[in-house]
Amino acid sequence: MQIELKQQDFEKARLLKEFHDELLAARSSGREIDLFANSDDWIEVKGDWKFDGSKVVGEGDSELLYQGPELPESFTLTVDIRVKSGVRPRIYLGEYTVSNIDPKKFVLFPKQKTNLDKNFYSWDHLKTHRVRISYGPRHIELYIDETLVEKHVEPTQPVKRLSLSAGDYYSKGEVVFSNVRLRQGL
Repeated sequence: MQIELKQQDFEKARLLKEFHDELLAARSSGREIDLFANSDDWIEVKGDWKFDGSKVVGEGDSELLYQGPELPESFTLTVDIRVKSGVRPRIYLGEYTVSNIDPKKFVLFPKQKTNLDKNFYSWDHLKTHRVRISYGPRHIELYIDETLVEKHVEPTQPVKRLSLSAGDYYSKGEVVFSNVRLRQGL
């Protein structure tokens, strides 16, 4: 039993090193890393989640937490989102939440702020939308379908938590998250 555990730890450490080596190589070449390539990097906190290659389908009051290698200080995260039902898919990224606050509006806002006088993006159900977040030490930008929706120019904290949500207690939706990609640097 002890030997099995050590072999599992060794395997995790090997995969972690491979991921970091791949990130470093991607940084110099501009390549992106598929964050769904290893489903073991994600923990189902609540709700129902189904992995299928480079996509995952979440249902209900749900959260899927990334537990893979630490995210770099500066990065670009790209996620394709298709809402099949419900109205509240979310991306939790450190102190920020990317969320639609009603069926037709999508926005980025800091968790500690409640002012919702923001630039909203019109959101269509049953259509796949590309969400891109550029995150650096002094700014964060949100793009949806290549349109800049919001930009914060302020000091940011390193991202310690990345998670996805298909719905909440109010709107128990079904959402397809796909092509979740990370590129080191902006």
